[in-house]
Amino acid sequence: MIPREILERRYKGDTTRYHRAVLERQLPFIREMLCDGELVKLGLLAREPLETALRRDVVVDAKTKAQVTTAFIAELWLRRFLKTKAACALALRVGAGPSSELGSELHSG
Repeated sequence: MIPREILERRYKGDTTRYHRAVLERQLPFIREMLCDGELVKLGLLAREPLETALRRDVVVDAKTKAQVTTAFIAELWLRRFLKTKAACALALRVGAGPSSELGSELHSG
């Protein structure tokens, strides 16, 4: 039989604690990726506010957590884009076709 509190439940709960724990556990990696990243190099993010936002006691703020997560996703995307762009440029310079090792790397990711 299903317990009454489950039958009467009106919401599913949330994953806030889980996401916060993951963010805090990965904070050194995220800090390094963002503070030394392409978005900072391009001037799209400022390093000092990032360092402040990535202090462990500030990340519990939901707005900051969302901003850090969005910046991290953008950083990962940009790094992948730049890597693919560089590989394509190299392939064009050396005349590599899709059957080459470089062509395979471009297709496999």
